[in-house]
Amino acid sequence: MKKIILVIMIIAITMTASVLVACSQVNQLNMLSMGWLDYECYTYNIYHTEGNNSTIIGTMTYTYNRVDGEVEVNGKKFNQSHGAMIETKLTISGGEYSGSTMESVVIFGSTFVPTASYKKFVCSDSSLSYTSFADYTKSGKNGSFTYSDENGEKTSEFKKSGAYDNECLYTLIRASVFETNNYSLSMRVPDNSTYELRTVTIGKMAVDSKIKADYHDTEFTCTAIAARVTSKKGSSTTHTAYYSNEPIKVDGKDIVKPIVQIIEGNYKFVLSSVTTIKA
Repeated sequence: MKKIILVIMIIAITMTASVLVACSQVNQLNMLSMGWLDYECYTYNIYHTEGNNSTIIGTMTYTYNRVDGEVEVNGKKFNQSHGAMIETKLTISGGEYSGSTMESVVIFGSTFVPTASYKKFVCSDSSLSYTSFADYTKSGKNGSFTYSDENGEKTSEFKKSGAYDNECLYTLIRASVFETNNYSLSMRVPDNSTYELRTVTIGKMAVDSKIKADYHDTEFTCTAIAARVTSKKGSSTTHTAYYSNEPIKVDGKDIVKPIVQIIEGNYKFVLSSVTTIKA
C-alpha cells in the first residue's frame, strides 16, 4: 500500500540507468512553460496487476489550477503571483487497505520554484497515517518542514536552494520540451519524510508508445518519460509517465501533453476522464 500512495511522491519500479537518454546540452529548467488551460482536472483508475489479471482498486484525481493572488495551504495564506496549484486526491476502494485516502497540494511560481506543499495520508492501518507540510518562504537558505504521525509532531529545516517539490514533478516534466535532442532533466527534490534532498534524473524511454486509456476507450500515442531518484546512499528508484503526443479536445478546448498513464511495479494509473470546468 505504501507503494501505491508514494507513487505520487516519487517512488518506484527498479530500472537500469541505461534506459535513460544521455544528458542534453540544453538546460530544460530554463525552458519550462505552463502552456495549459487555467483549470484542468483528470481522473485515473488505479489498477493492480498480477500476471494476466488486472483489478481496479481505487481512483486518483489530479487537478491543475492557475493562481495569481492569495492561496491557503494547510491553514497558512501565501501570496502566489503568476503561478499554479496542483492538487492530488487518491482513494483506495479495494484490497487490504480499502478505505485509505491521500491528498496533497503544492503551489509554485512560473519557474516552478515551490512556495508550499502539504500531504495528508489517512490509512486503514492507522500506524501508517501521517501529515506533512513544507514552507519554502522562510527567509534564508532553509525551508521549514513539519511532519506528524502517531508518534507526535516534529518540525525541522531543509535546504531549499535549487529544490523542486515532489508534488509538482509530473507537471514540471510536462512543462519541459520533449522534442529536444537528447532530452533530459536533472534536479533535486526533497525526501517525503525527512526532506533531505535527492537527485532526480529524467529522460525519454520512447516517443511513440501506444497506450489504451479508459478515457472513451481511446488509444493514445505517447512519449514515455522515466524519472530516476537517487538517494545520498546511492540507492535509486524509477517511475514512468506517459504523455500524449497530440492534444485532446475537452469541453471544446485543446489540452496539450496530458498524462495518459503512470506505471509503478504492479500498479497502473490510467486516465478515465478529464474536465476543464470547475465543479
